[in-house]
Amino acid sequence: MKLYYYCKSCQKKNAISVKSTNRYDLKMEFNDTEFSRNCDHCGSHNKRHINRLHAEANKMRILIVFGITVILTVLIWNLGYISKVVLLAPIVYGSIEQGRASKFNKVLI
Repeated sequence: MKLYYYCKSCQKKNAISVKSTNRYDLKMEFNDTEFSRNCDHCGSHNKRHINRLHAEANKMRILIVFGITVILTVLIWNLGYISKVVLLAPIVYGSIEQGRASKFNKVLI
């Protein structure tokens, strides 16, 4: 899951790397309900509230899981039904990742 906020001046996305998976833990990580960052695109200083953060599924992790499952499928293709089960891994991981992002976006402080 990636967290984004929009810059006040240029209206472009800026990513934040945090370890929290919900807004309450994020509040404890920042020690406040607001955080300050500089925009990656225009360099302006932004002070934003935690509720202004948006979460999205991390597509790079989903692609990595897909790559791993392709390799595993090639290796265990002769075992039969197991290869078809392994192909479901990226779909399941993608839905879990999307669910986590949706939960983060629904709950506000």
